[in-house]
Amino acid sequence: MINSIVSMFGLIHGRDTGAGTIRLRQARITSQAQIANRIITVGVRLASIPLAIAILGREEYGVWLTMLSLITWFAMSDLGLPSALMNPLAVALGKHESKTVSELISTSAFLLTALGLLMGIIGVGLVLLLPIERILGMSLTAFNNEVRWAFVIVVVFNISFLQLRISTVIPSAMQKGYLVAIFDTLTELIILAGLVMLRFTGGNLVSFALVMSMPMAVGRFLLWVFVCFRFGVDFVPRIRYWSISIVRQIGSPSLMFFAGSLGELLVIQTPIIVVAQLLGAAYVPLFAIPFQLFYSAYATLNFIAIPLWPAYVEANAISDWKWIRRTHWRIMRDSLLLGSVGFIALGFISKWFISIWVGPDYTPSIGLLIFLVLLFIQWTWNFVFVVLLTGLGLIRERTLSVIAFGFINILLSVVLTSHFGVIGVVLSLLISMAMTQTWFLLYSAHKKSRWLFRA
Repeated sequence: MINSIVSMFGLIHGRDTGAGTIRLRQARITSQAQIANRIITVGVRLASIPLAIAILGREEYGVWLTMLSLITWFAMSDLGLPSALMNPLAVALGKHESKTVSELISTSAFLLTALGLLMGIIGVGLVLLLPIERILGMSLTAFNNEVRWAFVIVVVFNISFLQLRISTVIPSAMQKGYLVAIFDTLTELIILAGLVMLRFTGGNLVSFALVMSMPMAVGRFLLWVFVCFRFGVDFVPRIRYWSISIVRQIGSPSLMFFAGSLGELLVIQTPIIVVAQLLGAAYVPLFAIPFQLFYSAYATLNFIAIPLWPAYVEANAISDWKWIRRTHWRIMRDSLLLGSVGFIALGFISKWFISIWVGPDYTPSIGLLIFLVLLFIQWTWNFVFVVLLTGLGLIRERTLSVIAFGFINILLSVVLTSHFGVIGVVLSLLISMAMTQTWFLLYSAHKKSRWLFRA
């Protein structure tokens, strides 16, 4: 257990030399920075939830959570381009191909700018025309100007500036993801300061949406500016580097990532919408608060594996499969051990913690907590394989697994939530994951990369 904790914060030490050592050193720095960022982020989120409830009230907070779930569907308008950019950009940077780097950045940036403007206009139009209050599950479905303006703010800052998503891909492809962690940490602290100000000066859904949305967009922009000044003009989008060949190169992987994002949204975002529609917006926090608590721990744990994505890309490009095999299974061992201990411990303390944190009205049932523990242990296994398959370029297999998971989950969640209430949402996730993604990821890895299972 002690060795696993050491491995978590030091990533992996051992027999690797040369390029393998450099990869692990870069991944270790990024992992440590991202874990530190995640701890701060979790602290901010823990503080922000009671602040949000105090500012908005229970139903309006449920409306906010449902609004975010809906807006995430519009976020898919990036068509998976930022994710598809990672592998070719990591290869081009590794080979010091300056022109290719410029073409990848410029082509992706202009595509995303056009998509962001188009989807932003469509999103604002839909907010103004559709019966948003009814869609959000509000008890009063009459026209609500405050809700609509809050929705417009979220659309503008989360959809209209899609090109800013490239700012996180560039440092990650350079294996300098710690820069993203630093800027994200500053952004989270600014958001927390804004919420504290609203708590004491008074706020509504519009000012709350502004505080939650604007700092992230500004932070992404400043990160991109910093990267350009620090690491060179190759990362500045320029029209002369627009390339149709780059569109073709990243087009197919982009669509695969887009399809995968669709599946992920069906998994992560539809439960809130299902609860809002079947039970009402006031019930959304009863699911979202304990789920967010476990998901925050899960996301923190994932920063052990995430920095290895570009490292796997580089190692696979030079056929360093022995290093990939050794690294993957060590990460799997440590993630499962730490995850199992952590999630079980979280299951024991959650009722007490949530009761003190946001009040006894939001305390989860024992059954809900048991299913959450099982769900996130299983999810940890899946994620380590997802990072590996993505790094190996097996995007199709990764995508198929999450799409199957997503569609089966949405069907089950409607049925089980109707019968079991909030607990049915988590039960649906657990069953759907076991039926689809968990076994399929292992099968795909064995079929496509048999060397991974050799001693």
